[in-house]
Amino acid sequence: MSHANHSETDTYTYNDLQVKIITVFTEDGKATALVEDENGELFEVDKDSLR
Repeated sequence: MSHANHSETDTYTYNDLQVKIITVFTEDGKATALVEDENGELFEVDKDSLR
C-alpha cells in the first residue's frame, strides 16, 4: 500500500524545504501561511514567499 501524505494538500518549496500549507490567514491585508515541513515542524511564513 502506498502512502500518499500529500494527496489533498499542495506541496510548496520554502528555503529549499518541502512544506505543505496547514492553513492561511490574512492580517492587515497580508497573507501568512502556517506550514509544516518534512520533519513535522510547524512555522509561519509569508505566503508570497512559497514557490
